[in-house]
Amino acid sequence: DLDAVAAVAADVGVNGIGCLSPRSTYTDQQPDSTIALNLQMPSTNYFPPPANLQGIIVMPNGMYAGFVNNQVWFSVPYLPHAWPPGFVYTVDFPIIGLGITTGALVVITASIAWIFNGTSPAALSQVKTTLPAPCTSRGSILNTDQGVLYHSPVGLIMVASSPPAVNSTLLWITQGKWDALTPQLYSRAIVLAGSYFAFGTVSPPSVSPQDTSQAQVGYTIQLQPDAASFTVWPQPGGHRVGF
Repeated sequence: DLDAVAAVAADVGVNGIGCLSPRSTYTDQQPDSTIALNLQMPSTNYFPPPANLQGIIVMPNGMYAGFVNNQVWFSVPYLPHAWPPGFVYTVDFPIIGLGITTGALVVITASIAWIFNGTSPAALSQVKTTLPAPCTSRGSILNTDQGVLYHSPVGLIMVASSPPAVNSTLLWITQGKWDALTPQLYSRAIVLAGSYFAFGTVSPPSVSPQDTSQAQVGYTIQLQPDAASFTVWPQPGGHRVGF
């Protein structure tokens, strides 16, 4: 009303804060013994994710996960805007990417993989695998029901929801031939009808001069037995790798 408008205008003229002066006060009568038993406001520790968070992935129980350097960050379940600092876990090596298999989060690093299990980001179990197999390309990381697959200089690595990680190509091809015949950098992969297909691409814009040496190099690996095979091989049994 006009009286309220006049009061605000007069108050601005006096103190310049643009609001009415206090007309009454409130005294909190609750004793400390009562306040101490109350629940903490849930959003007290809700913070936005760090500006350099990468590789955000959604887990089946509503948690979001991402990484910064060698830290794994988790959100509050079903609240992708809330990333409490208490939900941060550290691994030994720089993280290349993340994958999910059977509800577990697989953290792929520049050396070995870690497996995180649990339904609450405040109490996750951590399992450190023992196979030294660094990931050479984030685009090679794929999620499957059998495990998370990724390209490594020693072969195609599969990490299941429980350790150990295994080199799925070790019985089919030697490490030296694998290193010579497959793209070690900038690879991109898909899973199609039980097969892992990967091709090299050109280097990212950050690389100068541009590297196109592996842009047309690729391979396919059959992950299913012959009876369920999508690809066709010259003879049955054991022919799993193609270049």
